[in-house]
Amino acid sequence: MDTQATLNDDIEFEDLNKLGVKLTTDQYDRSQNRTYVRMEHPEANRTMHRTAWRGCLSQTAEIPYHCPSGWCRFALKTRMPADFWASSSNMYHGLDPRHIQPIIEKGFRPTQCQHARPAVYLTPSVRYAAHPRYARILQIGRLYYQVVLQVRVLNHVVKSWKEAAVAGASQNLVWTSLDPIQGSTSIGSGSETMGVGESEKIDDNFPDNQNMEFLYETDEPYVTPKLGLVVTGVLIRCLAQDPIGMPENSWWLYWARDPDVNDSGSSPEDWLRSNFLKRLAF
Repeated sequence: MDTQATLNDDIEFEDLNKLGVKLTTDQYDRSQNRTYVRMEHPEANRTMHRTAWRGCLSQTAEIPYHCPSGWCRFALKTRMPADFWASSSNMYHGLDPRHIQPIIEKGFRPTQCQHARPAVYLTPSVRYAAHPRYARILQIGRLYYQVVLQVRVLNHVVKSWKEAAVAGASQNLVWTSLDPIQGSTSIGSGSETMGVGESEKIDDNFPDNQNMEFLYETDEPYVTPKLGLVVTGVLIRCLAQDPIGMPENSWWLYWARDPDVNDSGSSPEDWLRSNFLKRLAF
């Protein structure tokens, strides 16, 4: 999706505050704001509000950076040495917008999930980050919003989900296998934790679903820029239609079909709406 299918052109700074992003204007770098579209857009690259490229932006990047088409970026001021940018990659972190201010002030707080050590979960796919499990859907009137953090992370400090799982297995990390032949598990396919496996492709920018999740594993209470994880922008998209149920988001439903996750008896769509869509009153 891009500006032909979103209302991103109408997003203003005040909308971020309405959604719970309580940052001050002097924390933003307006010169780096962008609205990303597909190369097929008739106005692609005519202005910074029609930024687009095809494929990976850099052929030498360790982690590919594809155009986050369909999203609008409010850039943040950053002060990092030149060698940091040369040895780091762009990734994403979906979240409830209310958590952005604490992250900027203190850093990311690692959580103990499926792996042996606490970790901050990241992805090179903005589509994956937009799953409502991560990027909560907020409704204001008839409009629907999602927010994702764009981050820059040192290449050597992150590992793929599968790498972390293998390392964790040696530390008594155990999960239940649903399909010993395919290797799928109740917490993911061995490469992501949404249970999609290879049933359908999550992101057309990637050949398969093998590298959807990366982890910054650490025993530190917070991961700050000094430790190699920097928030560079707040990505936001505005839709006139509830994204739950849209054909391009059909992969969202695999996780919501898992009876260990959704034991309510309600449909995957209704369960996601009940738990991950919040209506805000203004």
